[in-house]
Amino acid sequence: MRKNFLLFVMTLCLIVTTSVAVGSFRSNAKGDPAKETYRYYKSITVSDCDTLWSIAQTYMDEMHYDSIQDYISDVKRINNLKNDAIYADAHLIVPYYAEAVTTP
Repeated sequence: MRKNFLLFVMTLCLIVTTSVAVGSFRSNAKGDPAKETYRYYKSITVSDCDTLWSIAQTYMDEMHYDSIQDYISDVKRINNLKNDAIYADAHLIVPYYAEAVTTP
């Protein structure tokens, strides 16, 4: 009798644990579906007060870059910049992320 009771309790614990795990996974999956974003590029003209840091603050997406420094490194790589110096009226290509435009 004691053996059957212990087996019943263990089975019940296993069922509850599995239910909680599956329920948690399904509730995360049911949430608003993550919008699919795509990487785009934009040409900008550098103004007098622009820095790579200020440009990064404008165009960087925290979901796709770990830090502003990562974004700045990407901009420097794309534009073949050897250092952080940028000048007014220069043109830079900057990456940004946005949802795809869908047509019905």
